[in-house]
Amino acid sequence: MRVTSIPFPKGVEEPKEAGLDLVPSEFVSVPRIARAPISMECAFMQEVRLGTFSLVLGQILLMHVQDDAITDLERLYIDANKLDLIGRMEGGWYTRTNARFEMPSIPLADWKRKAV
Repeated sequence: MRVTSIPFPKGVEEPKEAGLDLVPSEFVSVPRIARAPISMECAFMQEVRLGTFSLVLGQILLMHVQDDAITDLERLYIDANKLDLIGRMEGGWYTRTNARFEMPSIPLADWKRKAV
């Protein structure tokens, strides 16, 4: 992940520099990282300019998920702890996704009762 964040000049293949093996995608022309615990094939929808950077929105066409992380194929449930994911925040900051907590939604009827 750190190697692919290096600002290489145009034409340098980041996956090759990082020693990552690629496999063909099914719906998009860009290959995906073979050993990624999850990868998503996406179609471009919109770019939103936000000052010096952009927010790119896409439609997920297909997700590839590590087999042993799928707990219910029919309902598409995934055990995120089995994936041991790391996310990039900003700059040199990263986070793990295994320190999760649950916060149930507030039913609308309860919210309306409280607001009165």
